[in-house]
Amino acid sequence: MRILHILDHSLPLHSGYVFRTLAILREQRALGWQTLQLTTPRHGTAGGDVEDVDGWRFHRTLLGGPAALRCRASVICARDAGDARGASRSSHGTSTPTSSTRIRLC
Repeated sequence: MRILHILDHSLPLHSGYVFRTLAILREQRALGWQTLQLTTPRHGTAGGDVEDVDGWRFHRTLLGGPAALRCRASVICARDAGDARGASRSSHGTSTPTSSTRIRLC
């Protein structure tokens, strides 16, 4: 299962929100789920459009309102779908083909 998390802010900032989010992400990964993390423009632009922090990759939305966030999410999901080549992991760790990936956010 793939999950896109759209976050107000994330690491390297420290807050209760960030630590709760990381706990959720760790549990989802432990279940074998693939997570993608996208922050809103509120997070800021210090690290560029993609930032790796403590083993986590965060995609940043640098400017714009809701439309920019939807388009950024669409690009990230489409890129990820291309990387996955339409395969998912079964409970036994083997790749199995999935039905087509459809993502329409903008």
